[in-house]
Amino acid sequence: MRITTSSSNAHFIREMNALKSQQNNLSRQISTGQKIHGSEDGAASVARASAASTEKSKIQAFANNINRAETIGNLSMETLQLFKGISDSASDLGLVNDGHSSPMDLLSKDANIRQLINQGINSLNAKLGGDYLFAGANISEIPFEAQRYTEFLEDAEGNYLDISGSPIAPGDPPVASVMRDTTGAIIFDAEGDPIPLPDNYIGEAYSVSYAGSVSRGDDVRFRVSENSQVDPFSRGSQNAGYGEVLNNMIALRDAFLSEDMDGISVRADALENSRINVNDGIVELAVKVNGIKTVEQINVGRFNQLENNISELVDADLAEIIVKFNRMQTAYEATLSSGARILNLSLLDYLR
Repeated sequence: MRITTSSSNAHFIREMNALKSQQNNLSRQISTGQKIHGSEDGAASVARASAASTEKSKIQAFANNINRAETIGNLSMETLQLFKGISDSASDLGLVNDGHSSPMDLLSKDANIRQLINQGINSLNAKLGGDYLFAGANISEIPFEAQRYTEFLEDAEGNYLDISGSPIAPGDPPVASVMRDTTGAIIFDAEGDPIPLPDNYIGEAYSVSYAGSVSRGDDVRFRVSENSQVDPFSRGSQNAGYGEVLNNMIALRDAFLSEDMDGISVRADALENSRINVNDGIVELAVKVNGIKTVEQINVGRFNQLENNISELVDADLAEIIVKFNRMQTAYEATLSSGARILNLSLLDYLR
């Protein structure tokens, strides 16, 4: 039985088209380095590669939060360590007290601790970008507000007051300010007279209040994985304790000013006890930073795993593809050569 010429030609053309299609596909894989370009290259592989790419994108988004959280945690810990050094120095001034310090010694300590107080306030009001590090959830508001001595007594509306707090009649000269304790109350001497404000105390803090949040539930958190969040900022309740340290430093300063030797010992002990909160805060921040780094390592490991999975699904083995391409090229040329001989036969050839 003879095969008709049209049937033979159709078969030849189909075979040539199939070889050409495979050759084009291999050529595309060589040029792009990828073996998948669409669902026609394997629907299951495309779906798996797409799912892996989506998860990879999520991890990259989480990486931004992790970097931000780690930066906040590290900077907060470094700042708190700086504050610890400041409070250490203030505490040392109070503990070196043998009861025989001269007025000149106390004056020097007073000057030193005033400087330390201002350094402490500035350090705890540190910011990263526009965010305060020690404000709890109120990261946009200054956390430690210092009430400072002014040259004259004033009320909330800016009216001048006398020592008793009564408004001064218009035209009367304002009254020089007096020393105040950390609650804002006027300090009196042994005779019950208000202690006048030294000139060099104008602008110094007489108390510090914490304006940040204290609720644990309000603390700022960053999502760092599908099921994980971190809170890199110092806790609000912990921050309030740092305000207590500042106020104890202020109380110690006032004891130096009044040359109250017994008061110096009491204030020094109070300061030392409150500083335990600073040590606890440093340890807590260190634990947070280590936890953030652990999450980061887990995410990096998962990201690399997804990279490898996608590579196995998508990336072409160029050496293998080139060998296949050369084989396909040879097969294509052989088929083309055979087809040329077949198509050259005429009806007379079949009648011989």
